[in-house]
Amino acid sequence: MTIIKKGLIPFIMVMSFLLALSPLSVSAEIGSKTLDMPEETLTTGFEDRDGDGWTTLEEEAAFLEELAEMSDRVSYTQVGTSVEGRPIRLVRVGFPEPPSDEDIAAGNNILIMGTPHGNEPAGREMTLELMRDLAFTENDELIGQLREATILFVPTPNPDGRGANTRGNAWGVDNNRDHLNLDTPEMETVADILNEFQPDITVDAHERPSATGNPDIEMLWPRNLNVDEELRELNKELVQDYMRPDVEEAGFSTGLYGSPGGAGGGDERILRNMLGLRNGLGILTESAGSQEPLDRVDMQREAADSILRFYRERFDDVTELVDEAPERQAEVGSDPSEPFYLDGADNWDPTIVLDPKACGYLINSSQAKEINRHIDLFSLQTEQVSENGVFVAMNQPMMTVVPFLLDEQANYNEVNGLPLGNCLNPGEVEPPLGVPSLANLKILADRFEADGEFANDEAARAVNLHLTAVSQFEEQGETEKVVKHLDGLLDLLEHQRENELLSEEAYNLIEPQADSYMKDLQYAFYQGFVEEDGNSWDSSDFVNLHSWPTNPDGATYTIQDNTGQVDLDNRQQGNGSAFGRITPDMEETENSELLVRFKADETGNNQRLRLWLQSDAFSSGSSMPVNGYGIEMNLNTDELILRGRYDSSSTNFDRIDANMSDEWHWVRLRKQDDELKVRLWKDDMEEPDDWDMVHTLSPDEYLPNHSGRALLSVINFDYDSSNIFNFDEIIVDDLDQSINN
Repeated sequence: MTIIKKGLIPFIMVMSFLLALSPLSVSAEIGSKTLDMPEETLTTGFEDRDGDGWTTLEEEAAFLEELAEMSDRVSYTQVGTSVEGRPIRLVRVGFPEPPSDEDIAAGNNILIMGTPHGNEPAGREMTLELMRDLAFTENDELIGQLREATILFVPTPNPDGRGANTRGNAWGVDNNRDHLNLDTPEMETVADILNEFQPDITVDAHERPSATGNPDIEMLWPRNLNVDEELRELNKELVQDYMRPDVEEAGFSTGLYGSPGGAGGGDERILRNMLGLRNGLGILTESAGSQEPLDRVDMQREAADSILRFYRERFDDVTELVDEAPERQAEVGSDPSEPFYLDGADNWDPTIVLDPKACGYLINSSQAKEINRHIDLFSLQTEQVSENGVFVAMNQPMMTVVPFLLDEQANYNEVNGLPLGNCLNPGEVEPPLGVPSLANLKILADRFEADGEFANDEAARAVNLHLTAVSQFEEQGETEKVVKHLDGLLDLLEHQRENELLSEEAYNLIEPQADSYMKDLQYAFYQGFVEEDGNSWDSSDFVNLHSWPTNPDGATYTIQDNTGQVDLDNRQQGNGSAFGRITPDMEETENSELLVRFKADETGNNQRLRLWLQSDAFSSGSSMPVNGYGIEMNLNTDELILRGRYDSSSTNFDRIDANMSDEWHWVRLRKQDDELKVRLWKDDMEEPDDWDMVHTLSPDEYLPNHSGRALLSVINFDYDSSNIFNFDEIIVDDLDQSINN
């Protein structure tokens, strides 16, 4: 059945009479829409149940298939796959039929996305109903619009979250914080769509799950300060002069989303801002998620209809500004006097400003390979300027994301590039080393030999022989032999340092690189934080580095004195806690061990450190996983607690006094077969032989589902105290595949 909008009861009575006269079809004008209802009206599962139950994923698939069969105006394809293997589909609506993808990309289009957060389903229902109505409309204005521009839909960009009714994806990652780093397959898919079609306007439909109204629906434009100003002004017109009046005329109250410095800010990771950084118009809609489902879908639909009206009436303005924005941004990028803002928003003063900004960034070849997906999905222009140097200039259309990805001062950068003030000859500049790798070791060895850091040719030759052997065995995939030769290289370097065959300065550069590279190969996961002070944690080693709250961040991740530092803010009024969630990027394991060297600057406060093994993903809005085995270090009660998590509920197995201090400690958590073991000791002691806690799992304590991940989190329940947690090494060993025994 068709969901009836407010105030249409007399109209529907008339339509019933027309239906009796014409059994084949009927056209009905509703507001700005004209619907052509075929004899067998196509409806969603949500409509079939009169709003008492959302359209299922299976119903969506059947709906799209039938819609494409019934209307030549509609086509759809699978364009991506979620973490759990569910399809992500792109729907194209055009007249008389959708153009080819090449023609869509070369022409004009608008993209409407629903449900990036799985527990916010109203936007998804809106997309399904709108594409259906456009497929059958006989309204001349809408048909003319479909001739002029293709309307694209991604109804379910987070199918795993929708299936589980969770905000995040199957990894527990908030997909709307991944439009810069592109760590999730879902957001890689969205980035691919945006990069290929470059929509004039993109709609990002969300909900506020706990909101009951006041206002009914909120909306917002891109606030990031690096967005083209002319685009931002037009974007604001769309919200203030079209959407708000139109939606209010339909009977719903409206407002602007967020507050200065908080939600609704300039965060470069969220889609609303990334749409502006991609040089298009972007609109966020946020319906009140605790209102009646029918009303929530209706208000989302009114907002979408208003956006389509704006696109029709201001088509020339939109296309002209969008077409010219890339050139304007390239000009801004080429002018060092134009600052670049690493934070702030159009309603919040920035605190980190690059002024003057770099003319470009130099990265090494390994770093370029590491960010290859970003280069592709943002269409970044790069140049190989030396054997190991890649140059990324700022005088390009997508300079809007370059510092966010490459500048070490950025909050969520991918790699630490070298900012250049003079870009005439970037090939003459030595590129940065980046993360530990065999390529880096070779570069350092060559540099030391050229600079006379070795005492003689024989010392240089000995190091190069080890690196040649490492390279050969690495190419053959013989990891054990690679590790063996790296271990031998470390012994050689120590010998050369002690006997003054290698300078102290050179040793201090190459030894941490070799040690970290070896441990990367030895373990399922290793992080030794071998980077410069002040850098952010290397996000390529982590699926997610999460902070709650954001703007300002409850947790920040930096490198200090070759350790990973987490600055944990005090709890803010209105929040249950402040916390940081750390998800290492690793393969799944069946039996594994987590070893961490850590310290907390203060003890006695109401704060926690939690470590987990055999976990799936963090529970939505929580610092604990849905399923997993773990320990909690309670700094308030000075206890170490061993527990299991089952479908987001905790079961404590054992607890001991921790005797914590503000000194460095080690903790080893092992899960092997049916045993959990924990050992805690101070750094200035030898590791004990005995375990502090051993728990044998009963059959009903086995995890129902696990993905074999390690997770870490730090939590603050105090309003009056912050804390600093330091991590020197984080190691996960796969006990079934270990090469370390």
